[in-house]
Amino acid sequence: MCVITYNQKEFISNCLDSVLEQRLNDNYNIIVCDDSSTDGTSKLLTENYSRFKNVCNHINRENIGVSNNFLKCINQSNAKYIAICEGDDFWNDPFKLQKQVEILEKNPDCSFCFTDVKTLENDKITGIHPNLGSSKHKFTGIELADQPGSIAQTCSLVIRKQYLEKLPDWVLKSYTLDWCLQLYFSKFGPAIYIPEVTATYRIHEKGIWSKLSAFGGWRKNLAFYKTALRQLPNQISQKRLQKRIQKTVIDALELANIQANKTEIHWWLWQKFTTCPLVSVKQTLHSLRLLLA
Repeated sequence: MCVITYNQKEFISNCLDSVLEQRLNDNYNIIVCDDSSTDGTSKLLTENYSRFKNVCNHINRENIGVSNNFLKCINQSNAKYIAICEGDDFWNDPFKLQKQVEILEKNPDCSFCFTDVKTLENDKITGIHPNLGSSKHKFTGIELADQPGSIAQTCSLVIRKQYLEKLPDWVLKSYTLDWCLQLYFSKFGPAIYIPEVTATYRIHEKGIWSKLSAFGGWRKNLAFYKTALRQLPNQISQKRLQKRIQKTVIDALELANIQANKTEIHWWLWQKFTTCPLVSVKQTLHSLRLLLA
């Protein structure tokens, strides 16, 4: 199990306590990589969790960034499967890992497994994600990519370790690292989904997605869809992704128009000219009038 953390002192104990509660038929190790936190996370880890024989704390001497910290963490493990939990999330089900390992053992064609998670915001449960239905289901690369956002939260993943070897730069250098990982894994086999809540994803102001504006989120998604276009060359996938890009651009431009935000209108209008210039011409004309006003 890999726990990556940075400046998450207020959350990390909740995370690790939930991981330590796992009931697995096999022995397991918990590898914690702290990216040189400055808020006391490192001290808390050393003082409270070093006594556990299966917890291995790695405190970076300097901050190396999310991707490098993630790589460092997974490279410490020789296990067949890797589960990931970021330091601000936690697990609910003590049998989470056992269930996911069992289903992967029964489905050797699948590259990773994910489940439903609760979303927690301001200490209140705000929903269940992705909440796709009551039956187990396998997802191909295009089914994972053609979404308004990632459907597989990182805290719910269990991955075959062999597919974490030699991760390409297009994955590691992406802001949407978690989503790109899923796309990459799908090259080796589909994902399998268990419609059970096993973890909680925390939304807070320090989160890398929470701090983005709506336009910032759309930009990151747009970059992901363009990456997916390069990774999924078959015609059906290309058509689906082009429609997804078109919808993203039109939705973002519509909000920019409503707000009369000239900076965003300019940016998204250019995206529209380069991706779908003939779609919704009335919207385009309205954007131009706003720019000239």
